[in-house]
Amino acid sequence: MGEPDGLLLLPCGVMWDVVRMPERLGLAALQALIGDPTQGTGPVLHDRSAGLVYVFIDLDSGISWSERYSDVRLLTTGAHLATPSPDTPWLNAQVVWAFLPPTPQPTNPTRLAVALDTLTAA
Repeated sequence: MGEPDGLLLLPCGVMWDVVRMPERLGLAALQALIGDPTQGTGPVLHDRSAGLVYVFIDLDSGISWSERYSDVRLLTTGAHLATPSPDTPWLNAQVVWAFLPPTPQPTNPTRLAVALDTLTAA
């Protein structure tokens, strides 16, 4: 659903879920994900003003994100995420697409969990 100024309000839990995490962890996870070009990485949104990163993942991962990682939350059915339109990759320079693949397929949640396991084990 479109909104003014290129802002889109997207429902979670319909075509994908979203994993929200602190900026530092999320940007490190993004680097780990895109470091393997043989695997697909889905869209990643960076809210600079809130210090948060949102990774779009496949539905129904079965992973208890908040129990497994502190400060990591799953956004699913009933939640909405305000994003810039793909045609406008940033919104007021505060909310930007950190990664937007040409074909926006969600990230495999197991791949994201492995990246987070590696990052949080240190």
